[in-house]
Formats: sequence, C-alpha cells, structure tokens
Amino acid sequence: MRSELLKKKCKVDIYDPHVELVSYNKIKFIKKLNKNYYDGIIISVDHSSFKNMGYKKISSVGKKGCKIFDIKNIFPPKKNIIQL
Repeated sequence: MRSELLKKKCKVDIYDPHVELVSYNKIKFIKKLNKNYYDGIIISVDHSSFKNMGYKKISSVGKKGCKIFDIKNIFPPKKNIIQL
C-alpha cells in the first residue's frame, strides 16, 4: 500500500509506538504525530496502544474532513471512519 501511495506522490508517515527503529529498508518511522496534519489515516494494526489512544486523539491528528481507514475495525462506525 505504501508504494502505491508514493507512486501517486503522496507523502507517507509511518507511526508505530512499538517500533524503536528510525528507519528500516528505506522505510522511515516517525516518533510523534502532528495535530491537524494528515489528510488520511490508515490504522493497519490493532495494537492496544491505538485502542487506548481512542478515536478522539487519533482523529485530532487529521485535518478537518480527514478520512480514517480502520482496517482492523478497532473503533465503532462513525461518519469519517471507513472500515474494511
């Protein structure tokens, strides 16, 4: 998925609080999420840390109208969550 987004010239940040590496195999991880920064958020793992952050905190890092793709269905349906 990351490579497809990069082909479309999307800027991709990867955040995983369980990863201690700064980069691995040309993939760079960020240590901190920026508020009101992201156009889209993809939740691709069901870490308890993401569940503990909760919908409100995760959605706060997205811009107004940000879509959240909740691949692991960790949150109940909401208007801006797309569950796969």
